[in-house]
Amino acid sequence: GSYRVDIIRESGFDVPQPFAQTLLLDFDGGIVDFPSLGPLGPMTLAPFNAADISTVYQNETGTIKARIREVFEQNYERFNVTILTTDDLLPPTGAAYSTIFFGGFYRGAFALAEQVDLYNFDCCDDAIIFTESFTPSVFFGVPSAREMGTAIGNVGSHEAGHVLGLNHTDDDLDLMDDQSPADAFLLDQEFMEAPLSTDIMPIGTQDGVLLL
Repeated sequence: GSYRVDIIRESGFDVPQPFAQTLLLDFDGGIVDFPSLGPLGPMTLAPFNAADISTVYQNETGTIKARIREVFEQNYERFNVTILTTDDLLPPTGAAYSTIFFGGFYRGAFALAEQVDLYNFDCCDDAIIFTESFTPSVFFGVPSAREMGTAIGNVGSHEAGHVLGLNHTDDDLDLMDDQSPADAFLLDQEFMEAPLSTDIMPIGTQDGVLLL
């Protein structure tokens, strides 16, 4: 039905200052569990293997992992975000970082984040990218290994955007888009100002660059 929304804009409040954040891309597998996984959790992930996506990517694990990292670094290079992977030296004990896990399958989504952490108040959130859900059949053609890395990297950057405070938008070129088919993941997506997803609010925009 119809409804009315009254919006009151109040200025003069202090916006939290951005601070350094580390994202760890976890390809090593293990047990993953956080509340938004619901009945899916806890999930036990095997180490990332491109052949688990499709036999098309047999022996392409290194290529896809390298491209995923490259996409993350490109998407976050404007911001004070450090990208590490489990192939690097891990952050020191006690360091604050959010973890993006890669592996597993879920029919209902390509990925899930622990929360939309507005202003990134919790520096230790988790997200999971269901890499085995990226079968070639969800695309119009069969992506190359590098293209598959681009798709997974963009979706991973999207979920990392949630744990850093961003909501969904409706723009194919915005990393926070949630309205487009899988082929949009193959595009050079960036954080930008875009209309909010209608699932969030039927009016308004989100400036992802400003918020990050």
